[in-house]
Amino acid sequence: MRDLKKHLHGQKAILIWDGLPAHKSKKMKQYLESQRGWLQIETLPGYSPDLNPVEDLWSNIKGQELANRCVAGLGEAEDGVRSGMDRVRQSKLPFSFLHHAGLSFDQLCHSIMRCSVMNPPPCGAFLGAFVFFRRRRTG
Repeated sequence: MRDLKKHLHGQKAILIWDGLPAHKSKKMKQYLESQRGWLQIETLPGYSPDLNPVEDLWSNIKGQELANRCVAGLGEAEDGVRSGMDRVRQSKLPFSFLHHAGLSFDQLCHSIMRCSVMNPPPCGAFLGAFVFFRRRRTG
């Protein structure tokens, strides 16, 4: 999150937060509360992979770069993930993942998103690009 904040140069962001219990620690809640000036948090309901575009991203990479792959170590697995992220980054797939989750692109964030996809933050968090979208569904 610190890398993303630095990368955004003061721009505001929306974080789509899943319901994983590990994300609900006191320390994490305190940290997120201290970031309210630039970070808006939208919480997904418990176990809702169909609403989370990152689930489609991982599914796609697992079905391509990591399919039937027996890796010798974590570094080799990381290479496969990075290769998949690069492939997805160069396609229109991120928009498909968003559409499937009922999200739409916020035009105000277009230049930020383009910059983030072309020059990802130092942490390599392409997933961070998904914070620039707003929920399309209502109710």
